[in-house]
This record gives sequence, C-alpha cells and structure tokens, in this order.
Amino acid sequence: MVLAKPAFCVLLLSILGSALGRGGRRRDCNVPDVLRHYRAVIFEELQAVKNLTGTGALRRRGRGASCRAEKEHRILMSISSMGRALRKAVAGAGAGPGRRRGALEKAVWTVAMHTEAVTREYCGTLHQRSQKRLSQEWQERKRGPEMEPELNLEPALAPGRSRGRGQRRRLLGAVEHLAACWEKLFFLRSLASAAGSY
Repeated sequence: MVLAKPAFCVLLLSILGSALGRGGRRRDCNVPDVLRHYRAVIFEELQAVKNLTGTGALRRRGRGASCRAEKEHRILMSISSMGRALRKAVAGAGAGPGRRRGALEKAVWTVAMHTEAVTREYCGTLHQRSQKRLSQEWQERKRGPEMEPELNLEPALAPGRSRGRGQRRRLLGAVEHLAACWEKLFFLRSLASAAGSY
C-alpha cells in the first residue's frame, strides 16, 4: 500500500478536527500545520513514488529539479497548483472503458489528493488563488520569474502510442518538482525557526 491506514486516519482526523474546532476554513496560511502533515504523510507518499521507479530514475528524469519560488506563500501556491494539475492528469489517464490506473498513477494520485487536502484546509484563500493561477497562467503557457516550469501533462493523455512512456516521464518530472518545492518550504521554515530561537 502507498499509505498505511493509521497514517491516513491520522491525516483525516486531524483535518476534520481542526475544521470543526475553528468553525471554518482558514483564510491565512498555517505553515507549521502544513509542514507537520507533509512530514507525517506526504513525505512518505513521495518516497513511495520514488520506490516504484527507483530513486535514480526520478533524479535522471527530473535533472535535479528545483523550486523557483523564493517566498513561503509563493512556494505554497506552486505546491497547491501542482497537486491539482497532477490530480487532473491522473484522473484523465484513468478514463476510458477498461482503463485502470497502474501502481505509479495510484501513488501519484495519492500524493496529489493529500497535497490538495492539506493546502485547502490550512491555506484556504491561497488554494483558491492557486486554482486561478493554474487556469489563467499555466494553461496560457506564461512564465514569471517565480513560476514553476509548465507541467505540460496534457500531451501524455492523448490516445494511442503517445501514452505509456511519455505519460510516465511527465508524471515523474512533475512529482520531482513537487517534492523539490515541499523540501524548499521545509528548509525555509527551518531556517526561520532557527533564527527565531536566538
């Protein structure tokens, strides 16, 4: 299994409990809560994707993928947008009669769903902005200095021989960039916490 049942239950209960306790979704962004769920659940899911392909495979395809955004809220916007794009791509890949998702697609789907759930719960307004950004900027193929590379997942969903290797390569590249942004967010928050302790 990609995600152990206890960890999955902890994630759902934590999100549900926080929502009930606050009486609504957060408008600001609680980065420590986001990162706590990342380290507890999403980090392990990203490792599961790497295990399915081999760590070297992700690195070769990603070519040392990095996260361009420099500020926490921009990184979180990229994370939310990439999670949504991955979910839509895998959903499209699983469409059609007799079409089943493979192990890699299932693992990526899990990462995408939990990434969206966490950013939606703890960064409600930011999640809405990332959705607008995805539709207005990425689909128009525009890039800014802090925008992540275009995921370009749509061609992988075309019928025929273009599926398979092309889809796998694009999914792995997108997951590599998502993982890089998660790690950068964790690193920046660690630096801020260390500076505040002095």
